[in-house]
Amino acid sequence: MAGQVVRVIPRTTLKISSSVGQGQTQILASVGRIDTSQYKEGTLMVRLHSLSVTNSPAVTVTVKSDGYTAEDPGQDFIESTELASITKTGLTDATAPYFETKDLLAGTQALGGMAYVEVEGTQASSAAEQTIELSVDIALKE
Repeated sequence: MAGQVVRVIPRTTLKISSSVGQGQTQILASVGRIDTSQYKEGTLMVRLHSLSVTNSPAVTVTVKSDGYTAEDPGQDFIESTELASITKTGLTDATAPYFETKDLLAGTQALGGMAYVEVEGTQASSAAEQTIELSVDIALKE
């Protein structure tokens, strides 16, 4: 079975702003138009390399189908149904290093021609700047 690993987000430092209120989320990164057209299944891989956090925030990495078309390139066509989602709550500096995987195509959702990945950070009990160093890959299989 042939396949490939797509580096969606290389090791990157992301910050949840101190202006984000308690329990509120902030989109930290998003990548679309990931070509999945030649593959039938895949696995989301999330690595937390290091953290500098207080008050136990959370991070969520979600994969959805991306319906990009050259006929309307300025418009996002992102499926609302998730192909996969990984959430790590209660983060502390000691949480890293951390690695988790989740198979795409849970349920009846089709992989589609392209994928969209979004990283969200959620503030916990009180607002403070949170620093999260992570990387995201998708292993695609025929």
